[in-house]
Amino acid sequence: MKLKLTKTLTVGAATVLLFPALVMGQCLPPNDVLISDPTQDFVDPEFDPVGNQLVWADFSGNVWIADVDPVTGDGTPNDGKGTLVDTNFLRETINGPEWSYDRGKPYAILTKPFFDKPQLWVAREDTPGNWSSTALQHSIGRFNPNGTSSSSQDEGRIVYGQRDQNAIAWRIGDKANTEDLLLGVKGLGGRQIEGRRSWMVGDIVAGTRQILGVDIDSGQVTQITSGPEEKTTWHSWWAPEFNEPVIVTRHDTQTLAIYRENGGAWTLHYTFNIPNTNFPYLSSPEGFSWNGKSYVAVVAARALNPNAAVPAAPTGPSQIWIAGIDPADPFFCKISAPGRLSNLSDPEVFPTDNGPVVFYSEIIGKTYPWRLRRADTGLGPRAPGVPDLAVQTIGAVDSIELGNVLSHTVLVINNGTGLATGVVVENVLPANASFDSASPSCTLAAGKVSCALGTLAAGAETTIDISLLPNSGDILLNTATVSANEIEDSLADNSSTEETELTGGPAPSTYRLNVVPFNGQGSIVSTPEGIDCPGACTADFTNGQAVVLTATPDAGSMFVKWFGACISAGSNPDCSLNMNKDRWAYAAFQ
Repeated sequence: MKLKLTKTLTVGAATVLLFPALVMGQCLPPNDVLISDPTQDFVDPEFDPVGNQLVWADFSGNVWIADVDPVTGDGTPNDGKGTLVDTNFLRETINGPEWSYDRGKPYAILTKPFFDKPQLWVAREDTPGNWSSTALQHSIGRFNPNGTSSSSQDEGRIVYGQRDQNAIAWRIGDKANTEDLLLGVKGLGGRQIEGRRSWMVGDIVAGTRQILGVDIDSGQVTQITSGPEEKTTWHSWWAPEFNEPVIVTRHDTQTLAIYRENGGAWTLHYTFNIPNTNFPYLSSPEGFSWNGKSYVAVVAARALNPNAAVPAAPTGPSQIWIAGIDPADPFFCKISAPGRLSNLSDPEVFPTDNGPVVFYSEIIGKTYPWRLRRADTGLGPRAPGVPDLAVQTIGAVDSIELGNVLSHTVLVINNGTGLATGVVVENVLPANASFDSASPSCTLAAGKVSCALGTLAAGAETTIDISLLPNSGDILLNTATVSANEIEDSLADNSSTEETELTGGPAPSTYRLNVVPFNGQGSIVSTPEGIDCPGACTADFTNGQAVVLTATPDAGSMFVKWFGACISAGSNPDCSLNMNKDRWAYAAFQ
């Protein structure tokens, strides 16, 4: 059964759905089955579509890895206890173990106790079937980690709460010296914006929680959402309809909103409610694309749990739905079995050979309350003959001394079902490097290396070599991008950026300070002179110079807090900075 919405209201560029009319058609009868052992708890697993596996922690703190059949979606074994990878998991944190990816390779991240504080641990598969778990260096007081998405071909990053600073922080994998603070949000972590070197986090802007995007290279913050609705829970994926990332979030408790990146600017694309007024409260939206279209899986519930750790979490009898994001062709389908009165939570979309399925947890009673169920989306197998290219840099080095040649081996893979023709890898030369050499298929023109690879069959891969000569700076960011003649479902994995530390060169004489007064209700000035914003919101200062920023609210407004480079200043209107790198500082007014 398919539900079409026939009454709409257009507000600005966004379409708002008002009420539904029932239409018979594309939505198949629910195919919803219990796949876990009904006598065992199976708590909130996270799924890895790259390695076809799941990770979860039981109530005793044991962390398990189990296989997932890529054809059927069945778990092996059905109690989820395949390989024990760790013990003593800290269940008091909001989320369980999560997956992260380093150049497309999965590893598990989790929180464990260190005396009375949390600590981050990483579990990796050393050889097939053999896992080891190690503590991340300098990670005491860190918790609730999330990681790089499965489509990312870059060096893996972890985003987490940092208890000492009451903030969100991130680092590159095991490299403790790369840790940096993102925003002053209390331990809610962040998620990657699909296909972008940016993370989305939540923070209070003018009294309302909004989604902000943080560029991991520059530290620049962009406000993605706006409006008076409280934004809670968010997820990003690549929308083939737009060839851009999109974000789904919850507006207050009963509405889902789709935000689209259009030419670098974020706009509200679509808002909707699930068309069942008996189950109005929504939770845990997860977006995905299939055969050229985007969908959202979501929980719809009858009531809210006022005591939940996650804000406004539904409770009691629930349903699982999928919805389309095209306001011109609204699509809603309830995929959980009818007549179930249990509490359902945390839908996880997983692609199988027979089409995407949605795993979700069912909480039914006191003896063995947590079960794992699987519902078919009814969207069918992947369309044949569609290529899916991915590119990644292999054998890269972490650092190199200026004056030495930096060589990159670029791996191109066709993960799709069809032939890719006219395959080209392009590498725009970074501003602080010159061209040295490349594979015979490559040419250099107008500051760009182009490598023509011809055709690439489904499942095939090939490599090219590109060598550069770094000439200045302390970081080199080099990006390779692959394209083909055919249209792909997702371009999120079509580029890979390698970050290399440069050593041995002279330190820069100046660094740039950028400031932004959020909401435009105040001013920011610097001592010494240079910043007087609005107006002069960017200035260069001598390397190592001490700079004090002062935020002053306009009449009728008030200064709330700093974030970005000034996060440690909190609500103090004066922020002291050491200009030993480029920085972005934000003053929030209301």
